Amino acid sequence: MKIYLIKTTLLCLIISASCHGATRSSLKATYRKSKSKVVSLKRQIQVIEKNLNKNNTNYISTVKKRQQLDLQIFDVERALNTSIDQLSDKSIQLDREYKQLLLNSLDESTTEDLMEKRIVLNRINRDKLEVKNQLANEIKLKSKLSKLRNHFAEIIKVERDLYDLVQRLESSKQKYVQSYMTETEKSVKLKSQLKRVAKQRPVKKKRNRKKSKRNTYLAQDFVHPITKYVAMDHDQSGITYTVNSVTDIKTSKSGTVVHVGTLANFGNVVMIEHGNKVKSIFLGNFTAHVKKGDKVGSLAIIGETQKSIKQNTMGKLYFEVRQKNKVQNTIKLVKSQQTQV
Repeated sequence: MKIYLIKTTLLCLIISASCHGATRSSLKATYRKSKSKVVSLKRQIQVIEKNLNKNNTNYISTVKKRQQLDLQIFDVERALNTSIDQLSDKSIQLDREYKQLLLNSLDESTTEDLMEKRIVLNRINRDKLEVKNQLANEIKLKSKLSKLRNHFAEIIKVERDLYDLVQRLESSKQKYVQSYMTETEKSVKLKSQLKRVAKQRPVKKKRNRKKSKRNTYLAQDFVHPITKYVAMDHDQSGITYTVNSVTDIKTSKSGTVVHVGTLANFGNVVMIEHGNKVKSIFLGNFTAHVKKGDKVGSLAIIGETQKSIKQNTMGKLYFEVRQKNKVQNTIKLVKSQQTQV
């Protein structure tokens, strides 16, 4: 009987160890897959960011060309309209002088009168030649104006196509960034689970008691991470702050830093765990002053915004709150409202 109990106990331990090993192996496989997906998403974002920068540069260059052409067309049209008025007045004046000269020629004239009429005739001929040259210049201006207008129409089409392309790339980048942040958070969670499983020993399974499900509410106890900004945009997920100077970035609630990293040219990423599966995420062009594992209190400085190296470009900081890996309507959590998950 004792031998049978010993064999049974050993068998249970072996089965328990096997289950433990299978669980750890499954977690490892899932973690490797998640980590690989994070790397893949990061590369895709880098490719999109490269294309976005290139097309954005082309778009700005095209806008400048269009503006220059617009000015050239305006100058040519103004010169053309002025020349037409001047030539019209000049032509009428020459006709009058010519008719008057013919009428005077019918009268008896002295030698002095003939000399004076010859001088007037020479002047009229010179004026006619000048008008002829001006008319030739008018033809050239009209031809130039036609070419400029055709080129302007082509530039407008290119500008619109580039604008549409930049908008599509920006939208695609935002989707990949959201996927990257979600997968990164998942990878961090899997890594933590692996560490816990590695420390655990096979133990006898305890009967799980079903816990009654109840709704979890996120109270209005988050604050804006920055106070100095020139604009603030939000949607059903996060908040985007636009800044034009270096300013401190503060935690909106106390917690533990669980991730600090970079995201291609999009900027740095900081994730803070607040408990109850609630996290706050900061993403953008800023310098992080914290590292993974740091304990931070409410309104603690975790970094500062950076001045953009590009001219006429303002920095941006994206902030969002997540619970159970689901993005919340963050703007409601920094006001006197609640949201049900």
